[in-house]
Amino acid sequence: MLAARLAILITCSFANAALGQPNFGSLIGSVDGDPIQFECTTADASGRIRCDFVQVLLSSEEHPEDLEKALATIPGILADADGSLNGMCQDDLAKVNDALAKFELGQTLEDGTVPPTNPEELGYLRSIFQTLDAMCRDRSSEGVEAFLRMMHDRASQTCRPSINQYSQTFVEIWEGLWVTENSPTGTCGILQTSQFSLPEGGAGFLWEYTAQKVITNKAGVIGGGVACSALNETPILYTWKSGPQRINCVYID
Repeated sequence: MLAARLAILITCSFANAALGQPNFGSLIGSVDGDPIQFECTTADASGRIRCDFVQVLLSSEEHPEDLEKALATIPGILADADGSLNGMCQDDLAKVNDALAKFELGQTLEDGTVPPTNPEELGYLRSIFQTLDAMCRDRSSEGVEAFLRMMHDRASQTCRPSINQYSQTFVEIWEGLWVTENSPTGTCGILQTSQFSLPEGGAGFLWEYTAQKVITNKAGVIGGGVACSALNETPILYTWKSGPQRINCVYID
């Protein structure tokens, strides 16, 4: 009986502490399915908390619009003003053929690349050679398009992971809502307006996190000539109730 009472007391104390502020948790992005973990300090004398975040980003190497851009270059590829097509059909084709022949025999390449252990990867290399060889023999729009589509299909299913670690300071606006406290930074005057909130059905301690920024200097320009006004200000919700997220990642590179 005493043990049961202690368990209830500890659970209630934890829930009450968690209700007052976010403590720690794992959330899933409702847009791209990116997972994020956070851990926050106890509120200091001024009522502020510092939260450390670890976010795993999985971004595809190519998107549908990239294929459209690539297909638009077919006439230029066939014209071969810079000799790129000839280079592919001589040097690249020979390299792929040599790699395929060695891999078929289970041999390692001169640069140390070992044969793929997955039969599907070897089959993919055969397909690359066949498609590239056909393109070089025909020198037609159809052949170039087939090769570009093959490269795009692979790249669109290949994701490049990255880890984003950052910290933010939050202040309580009212019960169940903590908002970042900071000043505009950088050329674009980026102001973080992210927040933690307690949604309905969160049992009083399952916090959600909304990441958002406001561009205060939309007239600015950052590296590469990107206009500050082009930066995304759309809020992204990270929640414990997002459900399974579909990520089109067959390969990780």
